Amino acid sequence: MVDSGTTYQAVRAGARIVEIPITFRERETGESKMSRKIVIEAFLYTTIRGARDLLLRKRSQRMYRAK
Repeated sequence: MVDSGTTYQAVRAGARIVEIPITFRERETGESKMSRKIVIEAFLYTTIRGARDLLLRKRSQRMYRAK
């Protein structure tokens, strides 16, 4: 998983995002560094930012129609 904040900002700036598949081997020893907290944080960050942008876009559209 790429830093969702960086990806989000790149999209907002007009960058083109492409997916490059990576095949991972199963871990033989040790544990993943991807904690539940990190997954929840990324989910909440992108959801809140997306909802905020959607609301701001609708508000902006209403302002232009009112003129």
